[in-house]
Amino acid sequence: MATRLTILDNDMRSVLASHGLSRYEDFAETTVGEVVSRSSTTQTWRICWSDPPKGAANSASDAFYLKTYRYKGATRRLALWPDKAGLEARNYRTLRRDCRVDVPDVVAHGSRRRWGYLLDAFILTRAIPHAVCLDDYAKRRWGTSQPSAATKLRHRRLAGGATGGTPGPHLSSQGAKILDDDNTNHCNKEGQGAADGQATATTTVINDPLRRYLLTHTADIVARMHRADFFHIDLQWRNILVADDGSDRPGIFLIDSARGSRRQWKILQAHGRLRDLSSLSKEARSQLTPREHVLWLRRYFGVARLTQEHHAMIRTIQDDRRSKDHNDPR
Repeated sequence: MATRLTILDNDMRSVLASHGLSRYEDFAETTVGEVVSRSSTTQTWRICWSDPPKGAANSASDAFYLKTYRYKGATRRLALWPDKAGLEARNYRTLRRDCRVDVPDVVAHGSRRRWGYLLDAFILTRAIPHAVCLDDYAKRRWGTSQPSAATKLRHRRLAGGATGGTPGPHLSSQGAKILDDDNTNHCNKEGQGAADGQATATTTVINDPLRRYLLTHTADIVARMHRADFFHIDLQWRNILVADDGSDRPGIFLIDSARGSRRQWKILQAHGRLRDLSSLSKEARSQLTPREHVLWLRRYFGVARLTQEHHAMIRTIQDDRRSKDHNDPR
């Protein structure tokens, strides 16, 4: 049996050992802490210790997440296959070093193989203080969008749909162009306020500094990552953490990047970009207005106006999202 254990934070060795985590088996077979998520192959534990590591800046530093992978039966992996825990540790290093993206600190990771198969693996990361998933954070602060009848009608027209029935969830490229023109005019008038003193979805993003910050900062993060040819592949809102510390410029972190990688070939880069933008759009449909979609895309592309090439990409993203929603209606 081949076992690999890597502890990246040497200052944590004695702390881990004092809590019974010194051998590979201690991590992979742990029952310490609280299970916060599980799937067919993974289980994630939240571990809190009453004695934080020496020199810890705050009490949240003694919280960790231990994610274990276990493969058996149909999920067994050949020994030549890389373990996802090791990939995630490598990807976190790439995101922080090359993409200038904030990620959790990796404390340790490892894997175990036997008879030509990968048996299990684990990754231990330090918890991010006050972290909340972006989807929960947005719903907590602003709720889920409930557009008025007039807004629904406009959304249907923008999405290229009929005037009756359920409004389409996707913003068409024609609708994006209309809103792109509107946004240009609106941003030129920023600060004048809504007509007759009534707040609108348009002024929400303009006048709420925190909401604008989240829009622009997430767009900047994804743009930097893609410019470095790195693609997350599972970039859903639940894999974006907001450090909810009460500030108007909270930290934003990416997590769960085991499926991500750097891609050198143009066709693979295009596929990675599509996967990331399509994943982001899944939750964005219920949380962002069409105008906010356009603002986010303009920031991501780094342009003042969207071009025909951008509109073609929007159509491709919508088609991909529609196909995935058809196969997985959740």
